[in-house]
Amino acid sequence: MNYEELFEAWRRERKNRQLQPLPENFYKNLGQYIKTLREKASRVEGIERRLAERELENAENLAKSLMKTRFLKIMRCVIMKKPIPEENLAPEEAELREHIQRVQEAFRSLLRRALALSEAGGKAKLEGLLEEAAKKPKRILVRLLRDVPAIVGADMRPYGPFKREDVAVLPAENALALVGRGVAVEVKIDEDAEGD
Repeated sequence: MNYEELFEAWRRERKNRQLQPLPENFYKNLGQYIKTLREKASRVEGIERRLAERELENAENLAKSLMKTRFLKIMRCVIMKKPIPEENLAPEEAELREHIQRVQEAFRSLLRRALALSEAGGKAKLEGLLEEAAKKPKRILVRLLRDVPAIVGADMRPYGPFKREDVAVLPAENALALVGRGVAVEVKIDEDAEGD
């Protein structure tokens, strides 16, 4: 990848309302391009260094703008239940869409339950819901079995990227999804052992 390719992807995305297709391995190539620019900026001196730093800054700003624009388009489609052509989604974005859909379904479930409270026994139902929510683990400690790119958690916060053998505390939905895919294992903490 080079600056012109990144700029063209950004320009297409900003120009069109619909999510645009990206070249194959776009995010992987983007990461490699940014890494190469950082290495170049650290190797050279004088005017070359300033030019390399400027290119790096411009590339990072373009990448952030492109990713934010695509994220908002994906969010809008999920919220409005509009289909997104699979060929226009990078694999990393398909995973992001699944997380957004799970968060949206959790919100709808909460809304349905909250509306049910207006019926008979609302206070007792609310107390039951609060107890149920308190029992569910909100975060889970996991150990990564392989490298994982940065993700947006169910709490809409960024996590990662992670290297193999990293240990991370993630929202339960994300942690369980990684464990289910064989990418991570849950780390159980023996609470009795903590006091020893």
